[in-house]
Amino acid sequence: MDPVTALGAAAAAAQFAELTFKGLKLAVEVASRIRSPPPYIQAAIQQLEMLQTIQKDIEASTTSQNVIDASSRCDESVKALIVTLQKIDRSPVDGNGRIILKAVSSMRYENEINESLQRLRDEKENLSLALITPSTMGATVKFAMDDYFNGRNAIQQSHKDMLGSIIPSDQSGVDMFLRELDVYDPQDVCQRLIRSKGDRVDGTCTWVLEHDAYRSWLSGSAQGLWIRGGPGKGKTMMSIFLTEVLKRRTAELGGVLLYFFCDSQDSKLSSQAGLLQSLIHQLSVAKPPLAYRGLSEYQLYGKSAISNVETLWRIATAMLRDFEDGPVFILIDGLDECDTESTAALSRDLASLYEMSAAEQQKVRPIIISRPLELRHLSQFRTLQLDAEANEGLDQDLSLFIHSRIDTIATENNYSEALRRKVLSTVLQKSEGTFLWAGFVLHDLQEKAIVDVEKCLASLPRQLDDIYSRILENIPDDNTAVTQNILKWVVMAFRPLTVSELAAAVGLHSTETISAKEAVTVYISICSHLLSISQDTVRLVHQSAKDFLVNRPHTRGNEARSLKIAPQTAHAEMTQLCISILESEIGTAKDTDFYEKIFVAPPTTPPKYDMENGRADEVDDGLIEKHGINPALDSLIGYSVEYWQHHARLGDGSTPDHDALVSTFLKTLSCQTWVRVCHRARMITCPVRTLLRSEIHLASFLGLKSIASSKISTKRLRVKRLFTTLSGHSPVCTALLGGHNDIVKMLIEKGGASLVKTYTRPSFFSSPIHIAAATNNVPALELLLESKADVNQPDSELWTPIHHAAFMDSAEACQCLLKNGARVDPTDRYYVAPIFYATIPPRTSRTRLVYYLWDAEYRRYARAFTSTYSEEKLDKSGSENLSATQVLLNANADANSPHDLLYRAPLTIAVTYGRFQDVKALVRAGADVTVKSQNSRSLLYEALSLNKLETAAFLMEAGAKLSQRDEHKLPILQQIIFYNNTSLVKLAIEAGAITNFSHEKGCSILLEAACSKNKDIMEVLWDYGVGTSNGYEALIVATCRGNWDIVKFLVKKGVRIKNDDHNSWLAIIKGLQNHRDPTIVKTLVEAGANPNLLSEEKFTPLAQAISDGQRETMTELIAAGADVNAKSGRVSKYGRVSKSGRVFSHLRLAIHERNEGMVKDLVSAGARINNVEEGDRPVLYIAVELGLNGIADVLINGGADVNTEWHGSTVLSAATLAENKDMVELLLQNGADKTFQVNGVAITDMDTSEEIKELFVRS
Repeated sequence: MDPVTALGAAAAAAQFAELTFKGLKLAVEVASRIRSPPPYIQAAIQQLEMLQTIQKDIEASTTSQNVIDASSRCDESVKALIVTLQKIDRSPVDGNGRIILKAVSSMRYENEINESLQRLRDEKENLSLALITPSTMGATVKFAMDDYFNGRNAIQQSHKDMLGSIIPSDQSGVDMFLRELDVYDPQDVCQRLIRSKGDRVDGTCTWVLEHDAYRSWLSGSAQGLWIRGGPGKGKTMMSIFLTEVLKRRTAELGGVLLYFFCDSQDSKLSSQAGLLQSLIHQLSVAKPPLAYRGLSEYQLYGKSAISNVETLWRIATAMLRDFEDGPVFILIDGLDECDTESTAALSRDLASLYEMSAAEQQKVRPIIISRPLELRHLSQFRTLQLDAEANEGLDQDLSLFIHSRIDTIATENNYSEALRRKVLSTVLQKSEGTFLWAGFVLHDLQEKAIVDVEKCLASLPRQLDDIYSRILENIPDDNTAVTQNILKWVVMAFRPLTVSELAAAVGLHSTETISAKEAVTVYISICSHLLSISQDTVRLVHQSAKDFLVNRPHTRGNEARSLKIAPQTAHAEMTQLCISILESEIGTAKDTDFYEKIFVAPPTTPPKYDMENGRADEVDDGLIEKHGINPALDSLIGYSVEYWQHHARLGDGSTPDHDALVSTFLKTLSCQTWVRVCHRARMITCPVRTLLRSEIHLASFLGLKSIASSKISTKRLRVKRLFTTLSGHSPVCTALLGGHNDIVKMLIEKGGASLVKTYTRPSFFSSPIHIAAATNNVPALELLLESKADVNQPDSELWTPIHHAAFMDSAEACQCLLKNGARVDPTDRYYVAPIFYATIPPRTSRTRLVYYLWDAEYRRYARAFTSTYSEEKLDKSGSENLSATQVLLNANADANSPHDLLYRAPLTIAVTYGRFQDVKALVRAGADVTVKSQNSRSLLYEALSLNKLETAAFLMEAGAKLSQRDEHKLPILQQIIFYNNTSLVKLAIEAGAITNFSHEKGCSILLEAACSKNKDIMEVLWDYGVGTSNGYEALIVATCRGNWDIVKFLVKKGVRIKNDDHNSWLAIIKGLQNHRDPTIVKTLVEAGANPNLLSEEKFTPLAQAISDGQRETMTELIAAGADVNAKSGRVSKYGRVSKSGRVFSHLRLAIHERNEGMVKDLVSAGARINNVEEGDRPVLYIAVELGLNGIADVLINGGADVNTEWHGSTVLSAATLAENKDMVELLLQNGADKTFQVNGVAITDMDTSEEIKELFVRS
């Protein structure tokens, strides 16, 4: 396309794009003004928004007439949709009756809108295809070969559109996704541990590399390795050592190491979500393309995708499956330091890795280092016990460690040899295999005077507890109170405190002589064996210190007993300080001002927020996450805002004074401000109006049982008025939302059946039994049902409890409800039964909540609730082998339940989301396998296109077939070849897939297979006779792509290159360009390629090898019969063929490439040297001009005439004028005539350097 034509087309396209997308924006605006839109209106909005995303592609593309035409048709479809949407009444309404009347009246436009939507879908597909169709092909090799791949690119693009894959063209989306993961660099965590624990002693830990359990794990024959040991046994140092070893192994042999050090004092390092986020981040850094797995989820579901543990696990497993560069080692240190739920869930997830295929099991190799735990999921892992009695290697490590440290101490303190030996033998004898004990003892000995060493050895403590007791006993009396306060805050705080926060917590203030931070540092140094400071954060030196201070009774020393921490009392004291700080900081501050002081909002644009009523505009899923605490805060206010309620709950009932303090605070304006601010920051998801309705509502939500109990009146009438659900949530509901079953039980005991019965239909998700069902809270469900709650109670959307349980995939809740008389097939207001909702993946549905919820407030609330509460509170230990779908089907649910408003059946959803077990259960229960998907294709087509081999095979066994309508625009074979799955291809052919399809650009199914690197797929297609008539084209494509296994297969089958076809030259050249392997020449010649074939520009394969510097390939071409004296066009460094029409000898081309080796080979092969090219210089003259002394020597040795003339000059005169001394000397040695005259001047008389003149004299 010439520049003028291209410019005109681009201008026309821009005009069409502007008009089209003005219409699109208008359509979206019209549709979005419809209050409480039904599903087909929402579908219209989604289609319009998808079309809007193509606008930038149109504006940026090299536009053709196809794009202009497709854009114009889109514009017409959008205008038709606008006309229909404007017919729907958009005026405000009051009352449920009016809403229903309007909804019913708008239903008559459903068919009209659906027809417009179908046209829009078709036009969008056409527009996408038009956008990726390249402009007119140029004459270069690259553009010529693109003719063969346009069809394939179009199929792949359509395939991505169908799957909804949105991959950005730049790195910004990936970078944003990785930033949002918000993880620590594991190398930084590892270095912090090394700083706090010291360097590993040379020679230690190496024994593990020879242990049978480790070698079995490393080879992949063991499912996983679990290294277990008690406190102080060197587990962390072993983890650091294995990290170093596995890093070196992956660097040498390929693969990747993912590692994570758990820390109970940091929520990022002690939760399942934190660990999975770290593993995903490390995989993305190691293999950047894998990051798109997480990015696609992030773009669909927002920030909830990176906090939802199920979504994170799905992303992680998908990335592990896609990683193909070697084994993936996963090392987790200190699993016992995670919270209880995370520990159980992670062990289950790691064990589930071995439900993958055999190849994937060999690839993923987890190793866990922890204390001994009761984790049945890890029973299949090989175990290695860190016990000196059972393991000689550990005993040797401890000996090396003690020897190294004592040698250092003896040198520094000038020990005698006798004293050194005595210290060594004593410490070795009493250490009992515990590194931590030895480290503490040796640290004390290092500070002792030499005269006190023997006395110290005589009184060495026997166990770690004895060491901790001695540390506490040695604290000066004047410092006991402050030290006890410091220990309490460090041990009981929910996250590590900074030095400034700790100073504020213990009441230390700066003076004229010392700052508060310096004062805290002094107190920490007093108990240095217990506490350490790392990166301005105070931490316990070892987890065993917390066990000693909190969990174990002290038997020695009054001082030790006085410093013992009573958890409930400690939390009550911490609550008192936090409340005091909140009241002083909030004061009379406005909600907005206090929010902006404390929180840092997410980078996305926040919604408009009404602080007074706790309501926000409809928000994006990305805003569900908690807003971060401002890191610039230098006091305890940020901690108090985030954690005071947790301390209050754990200190609840400790003393009457504590309960009175908290009860009083709940009534204050400061507490109301805290509730509203935290609701805005997404720390609280329960509606503000509900929590502030009464003190008991808030106490029940926060888990303050004593306060809630004290506020209940003994008068039954008062109880009934307080708890009957007329609107919003009752205290029983808030207790359930807070996850406090003990409060639920107490409230029901106090209030009786009136608390769980409703006397009018409740709002959506506001009845206790509905909430318990949705959260899979089986104990609460049983409690409510015992109290006569209605098991079939419908809410405002006609959802019964079993709808909610099915929607959340709560199998146990479904079983409980069915056992207590719940109907299995009740329908909601859209006639949809629970079985349909059960087939939707729970985490997908939770983050996008269903489109049936019309009430904006409860839609927003339920979405926020299900993305946060469910992950932290749901009991994950339930029916692991049964889904809600299977539970319902076992209770005789109708497998062919009525479709939803988008015409999707339960089986359709199960196939689309790859829920194979649900598919099997539905089909065996009588589901119709011939039902169509949402895009009117068969379920077998959907399964094949989504690479679901098991599902597709099962559907075929059940009688599913492909139809011609399925493959009208997207032949299934062209899609699934993209998956590189041979079994899937065979299955599709047997199911009747179209095999003779050919794209309008010439891309057939066989060409698609030729593009892949899977020879097995090509063999399957050939055996079934698919596209054998396109064998020559497939051979050309495979040659260009360098798929030599496929080339050899096709040659073996009798396919040959046609030397009279210009495309044969393209294949040979493309193969030489992209694949620098000399053996390809033999393969091409075997296939019938002519090594002397000329392109239209008179360019030879030998010239291509010379241009690319492929000496071995050139040699192979010569051996295959390439003519070294043939003439060829010249290729620039950028791969462009010269269009001047001039041709050159191969020898000259090699000289221009300055490749001495190639020149030598060409001369040896008989290339003519003294053959002057018409109108050009002799090759020796060119070498002299370019200063190529080595090549000139080769040419002279090959017989080049040193006195050859060109335009009245010789090579000697050229070298003399260039002042090339070495070249002049070479030519003179080989008989060059120095008396030759150029323009009447002898060469010896030319103006040149003195060195060259001296050469002339000597010669």
